[in-house]
Amino acid sequence: MISVEDALDHLFALARPVATELCPLTEAAGRVLAAPITAKLTQPPFPASSMDGYALNSVEADMHAQFVVIGEAAAGHGFDGRVGAGQAVRIFTGAPVPEGADCVVIQEEVERRGKLITLLTEDTSKSNIRPAGQDFSLGDQMKAPRVLTPSDIALAASMNHAELCVYKRPVVALVSTGDELVQPGETPADGQIIASNTYGLKALLEAHGAEARILPIARDNRSSLETVFSLCEGADLIVTIGGASVGDHDIVADVAESMGLDQSFYKVAMRQGKQRRGDVTRRTAAHTTQRARAATERPTHARRRRRRSVDTTTRSRLGARSASSVSALIEPSRRCDKEHTRRGDVTRRTA
Repeated sequence: MISVEDALDHLFALARPVATELCPLTEAAGRVLAAPITAKLTQPPFPASSMDGYALNSVEADMHAQFVVIGEAAAGHGFDGRVGAGQAVRIFTGAPVPEGADCVVIQEEVERRGKLITLLTEDTSKSNIRPAGQDFSLGDQMKAPRVLTPSDIALAASMNHAELCVYKRPVVALVSTGDELVQPGETPADGQIIASNTYGLKALLEAHGAEARILPIARDNRSSLETVFSLCEGADLIVTIGGASVGDHDIVADVAESMGLDQSFYKVAMRQGKQRRGDVTRRTAAHTTQRARAATERPTHARRRRRRSVDTTTRSRLGARSASSVSALIEPSRRCDKEHTRRGDVTRRTA
C-alpha cells in the first residue's frame, strides 16, 4: 500500500491541462481564465466628478466667494466650454469635469440664487474628482490563471471585452458498478441498494468546475463493463465506484486492463472508502475507487458497528487536503497567486 499523499502525487502526475476556448462574458463566471485580459481603454477615460455640486477653480474658492453659473455637465453630457475666472458649472456625479476647473464644491456647501452661487466653505482639500485612469489605464492587465469571480466579470466588461479565453471544463465520466445497485427513485429488490455515491461526486465535481456525466450502472460482468467503458469515450477523467477489490465479482481492473488502461498504483493506506487503483490511457485517465458498500451505501440505521473516533486535527487536515486536491486536479489554475486590490487585481504595465 502507498500513502494518501503518494496516491495524490500519482494522480496529479496523470493530469494534463485541458484545451482553451472563447467564452461569452455572460457565461464566464466560475470559469478559469486562461490568458491575461488587457484593458482596451482607460477607466475612467476623463476626470469625472464624484459628487453633485459645482465645478470651479480652487484658487478662487474662498469663503463667501461668488461665481456665475455658465452651464451644466451630467453623466453622458459634458459641458462644451471652458470655466473662466469667477465662473462655475453645475455638475453631477459621473460627468466629465470641464476644462478650467480643478475641484467640485458639493451642493450642500453652496447657496444659489438664480445663476449666482455663494460658497459657504473655503475648504477645498478634497477635489471630489476621480482622475482619468483611477481604475486602470490602457494596456493594464488582469492576471491569469484565475477562477473568475463576479467582480472579475465586471472588471473584464469595463476593460471592453465581450468574451474571454478560458480553459474548457474537464469532462468526468462517473461509473457505478455492481449487480446490487439501482438508481435513485427505483425500488430495490431483495439484496439491492441505491447508488448514491455517484450523485454526490457529480455535485462535488461540478462545484469545482467540471462537467460530470453519470453513466448507466455497470453490472458485474465483462460485457456490461465493456459497454459502459465504451460510453466514456471523450472523457478527460473516468471515476469508477466499486469492483476494484479482490473478490470473484470485482473485475473492473481486468476489464480496464484489457481495454488498454495501464495501472499507475494499487491500494492506498486509508479507511473507509479505500482508494484502490489509478489507471491511465493515452487519452483518458481512470481513477478507480473501492467503496466499502455496507458502510457507505446502505441506510444509516443498518450500521450496527461503532465507528472509530478520528482525531479532529487529523480529520481537518485530511479534509483540507482532499478539497485542495480535487480542486487542483480539475482546475490546476486555481493554484495561482491572487493580488487583491480595490479595483480588482489589475497589473500595471512597466516600462
